[in-house]
Amino acid sequence: MKSTFDDLLWGRLRAEQPAEGFGPRVTVDTILLGAFVRLKGNLKALEVGCAHGILSLMLIQRARALGANLRVVGIDIQPQLVEMAMRNRDLHGMTDQVRFIPMDLMELKGSWEEAPFDLVVCNPPYEDPGSGRPSPRGPVALAVHRMSFTLEDLFLRSGKVLRPKGRFFMVMRSHRMGECLDLMRRHRLEPKRLRMVHPKPGRAASVFLVEAIKGARAGLVVESPLFIHGPDGEYTPDLLRAYGTEGF
Repeated sequence: MKSTFDDLLWGRLRAEQPAEGFGPRVTVDTILLGAFVRLKGNLKALEVGCAHGILSLMLIQRARALGANLRVVGIDIQPQLVEMAMRNRDLHGMTDQVRFIPMDLMELKGSWEEAPFDLVVCNPPYEDPGSGRPSPRGPVALAVHRMSFTLEDLFLRSGKVLRPKGRFFMVMRSHRMGECLDLMRRHRLEPKRLRMVHPKPGRAASVFLVEAIKGARAGLVVESPLFIHGPDGEYTPDLLRAYGTEGF
């Protein structure tokens, strides 16, 4: 797989990722999700669809800065990407804190030796199998069209490996919000925190960030919207804060 080495998060991470057109790359959505996850105390997290592993490494860096003790298991169906994630992990000396496994989401079950988890984090491709026009490259098709599982699969399987009151975090396109919230509740993942992300003021939201808690009571907090660009076209303070370790 053709790849590039890139400086990310203002140089805090230097990591390998697939070259443009050859697989999933870090986007603003990745960074926003990493900043949205709440990290406190001793935690064990699962990243579903870890790809190159950069989101997992970002979470470890944030946890260290916040004084949290985090261990992450990342799974991905593509062995080439898992190998890349391992190289990124080793480059940053995180071998003791992160484990990457070639594994299909559909294999997740409560009896898995790694379960249960305090957190499940996922930055999934935005369409279900059969939606849109698949890429001619297999890895890109998997990354963009989610060829291996649906949103309902994701919520069902995540619920099986989360501990009671465990938390689920995801970023998703705004047009699928109603579907997501309904499916989450169907599988006992109660949406508790939601933040809409807009390209700039006056534009419709492009994606949303959501936190759900397994087995929680109903009660959703909709946070203030996050704008990528301000009226002047510059990045907003909220967006820039996502690139730090504090989060939001």
